[in-house]
Amino acid sequence: MGIFDRLFGKKSKVKKKRTVKPKKKGKDVEGLINALKDEDEDVRWEAAEALDKLHWRPSDDSEKTLYLLAKQEWDALVELGQLAVEPLIQALKDEDSDVGEKVAEALGEIGDARAVEPLIQALKDEDSDVGEKVAEALGEIGDARAVEPLAALLKDEDHFVCAAMALGKMGAPAIEPLIGALKDDNRIVRRCVVEALGETGSDAAVPALIKVLTGAHVQIDVRISACEALGKLESKMSAETVKLLKQKEKELYIKEEDIAKEADTLIMLLVEAHQWGESHGFPLFEKYPQYKKIRSIGERIHSKWGFKGMQRVFDIVTTQERVVGRYLDRFWDRIGPWMA
Repeated sequence: MGIFDRLFGKKSKVKKKRTVKPKKKGKDVEGLINALKDEDEDVRWEAAEALDKLHWRPSDDSEKTLYLLAKQEWDALVELGQLAVEPLIQALKDEDSDVGEKVAEALGEIGDARAVEPLIQALKDEDSDVGEKVAEALGEIGDARAVEPLAALLKDEDHFVCAAMALGKMGAPAIEPLIGALKDDNRIVRRCVVEALGETGSDAAVPALIKVLTGAHVQIDVRISACEALGKLESKMSAETVKLLKQKEKELYIKEEDIAKEADTLIMLLVEAHQWGESHGFPLFEKYPQYKKIRSIGERIHSKWGFKGMQRVFDIVTTQERVVGRYLDRFWDRIGPWMA
């Protein structure tokens, strides 16, 4: 492991480096084969290299698997299929997080159910990259035993994205926990869950996604994600629901560039207003020199796109500039139905 891995969380072996040189000198083939099972990846690698120089060939599938693991030839292990599963499961415990990631990825590609329980245990790995690959592997295998532990990861700030993606691949068994996660306080989590529901391919996801799409107080980006998710399930929807989807698509996607421009202009004005307010003791909003211009932009947006347009711009502004964005609510007070 390099110095950066040690500094930034990769697991490293803080032990004296071992070697297989004595065995190489004596051409101890049996000893070298046994060294392929060693817990130290450096020893395993040296053993495989020494066997190569002796023109050794595996006598059975077990030896072949050990050799491929030592050489870290992951594609060849995947091709070996079920024969490689048990050795790969053992390799999940490797101290090297890079090895852990590759092992999890290979198990996911092989798709053998024997790997499910060991992978569930490996979800607890301290290394977030390993946890991500493990979650992906469980999603690829698609065994229902993984639904509950993956659903629990939706509350983990390091893993909720990969957990949602994995659950999305699992189809109908994952619908209930995904729908439950739509109540999460984190908007980004909700958006990932919406996207995952679209990936399930299940008509059971449609009612929940429609509810998100039509929700009066749902953020625009989450509603757009719901629109995209429903688009993937269109073949499973009634004609009436498809019609509703098309209508909402027009509302959500129309004049997106224009709305972004209005938001950019407002952010600039709000930054100026904040600076002016700081230097003048934060007086009443009506006294700000930017007040009339900010209100006129709000009135124009309301005239062109209604309250929904105002909400879309407000969401963009407050997401990009949380500190100054809070001013906008007061500047726009009583424009149409807008209330601070």
